[in-house]
Amino acid sequence: MVKDEGTTAQGFASPAKIQGCLKGAHYPSSKQDLINLAKNNNAPNDTILSLTLIPEKEYISPVHVMKEVGKKE
Repeated sequence: MVKDEGTTAQGFASPAKIQGCLKGAHYPSSKQDLINLAKNNNAPNDTILSLTLIPEKEYISPVHVMKEVGKKE
């Protein structure tokens, strides 16, 4: 299987790709706020998938989001 640039072997978006799709985020943000922003930024499906797998909670910074995303890889 050929994967897109910025996609892990497991099919999740890379942290850099996710951060690019969350451009303009204001923190704290809920999981749904982040998903909606990514969709508004025309994020690819692997990025949306990665965000749907993080826990429902308030995220206080991009680093906080990436810690949760990293747990899913």
